[in-house]
Amino acid sequence: MVELRWLSHSAFEISSEKLVVYVDPYISGNPETPIRVEEIKKANYILVTHDHFDHLGDAITIAKNTGAKIVVVPELAEKLGKEGVSVVAPNMGSMIKLEENFSVGMVQAFHTSTTGVPVGLFSQLMVKHSTMLEIPAFLEI
Repeated sequence: MVELRWLSHSAFEISSEKLVVYVDPYISGNPETPIRVEEIKKANYILVTHDHFDHLGDAITIAKNTGAKIVVVPELAEKLGKEGVSVVAPNMGSMIKLEENFSVGMVQAFHTSTTGVPVGLFSQLMVKHSTMLEIPAFLEI
């Protein structure tokens, strides 16, 4: 079973039996989110659309606490790698397989960003080898 939980703003938690993925984890300093960063004990991947504080959010802290890999554009990956976290930097327009049952694609988005360009991300998560959950691009809200 796959669960999708909205954490406010553009932050989401996607979880299955084997994977936990966070998207744009703006949690600290966000009065609307239902969780605290300290409560996050497991994360495999963190998908970040761009480097604004309300999207990059707590990605570095979560990655350091859980060992999760951060999926971002190459320019931001270079910067985050210097923070001591593991990064994955797909090219724009590509779809990469991160796990046997989990792939992420990166498409162009229109917004501003300090490092690199903002992107839309979409993922495919295979459940029980027969059902595919497709999560469309997370749009700037």
